[in-house]
Amino acid sequence: MRKSTHHRNTQARVIGLPFDVQMQFEQPESLLETAVQKKSLLLICDQIPPSAELLHLLDKMFNVKVVVDPIAGLLVLQTDQFQQVVIVLEEVQSNLWVMLRSLETKSTQAPLPLLLFSPGMQASQMQKAYGLGVLFCCNRQLDARDISNQLTAFATFQDRFRQSLLNKAGLHDSLLRTPTSEQTFLAQLNDFIKSNFQQTNLSVHQIAKAMDVSISTLERKCLQLTGMRPRAYLNEHRMLYAYQFITSTNCNIQEASRKSGYANPSYFSVKFMGRFKMRPSDLMRKETRIA
Repeated sequence: MRKSTHHRNTQARVIGLPFDVQMQFEQPESLLETAVQKKSLLLICDQIPPSAELLHLLDKMFNVKVVVDPIAGLLVLQTDQFQQVVIVLEEVQSNLWVMLRSLETKSTQAPLPLLLFSPGMQASQMQKAYGLGVLFCCNRQLDARDISNQLTAFATFQDRFRQSLLNKAGLHDSLLRTPTSEQTFLAQLNDFIKSNFQQTNLSVHQIAKAMDVSISTLERKCLQLTGMRPRAYLNEHRMLYAYQFITSTNCNIQEASRKSGYANPSYFSVKFMGRFKMRPSDLMRKETRIA
């Protein structure tokens, strides 16, 4: 007669997932930790510091990087690659919609699996988030283990779905793990821009020279890989940095302009207004009121 065993483990029941995926979470934790290979995960969390329990649980399944707000997350996504993005917010702010719209416009890149947890989020906000590409929204108050269970379920489901597609195509998973020349090019471009964007005289010619390619090749590859031309891609990085710098420091227009790579504060304000539909001075006053 088979003995009945009970494990004090995750008991995730996620509506809409196949039953065999649900069964993954009835296995002992030691098996669960090895069942899915670690993925890279970006955690955007406005609780500082994030819950130690949540970080501990996520670290079992993911290589986790943490940032404190959606704009900081967008800045990181500009230069680093992640397989999963999780947003945990106490309250939905306008910077969330800035981030989601920015990711939505990058149609040349594969969509990121975005999961959004924000207690008290209104139904209209959830509908808006789904319309901007969020995979899963939850407006209930969840503890760290609940959130971890949801993420584990989605990660397992994605792995199995991806593997089934590979099997049908007669491919092996290892074929997709080798970085392509395009991925290497984008990583080098991101590294250069991240290190040099504060130079006010940085030109497309200088970027092409540093990448050891012609300007036409740089233009073509950058547009293909990011959906933007090199100048626009550089300005996008500068704008995201400026937004984060303003919201995290008590700076003035001149300082924000200089730190973001713009020699002329007036031109900086025009570019900021065009990107975020508000003047940098408006954002500074808003942050001052919050503080």
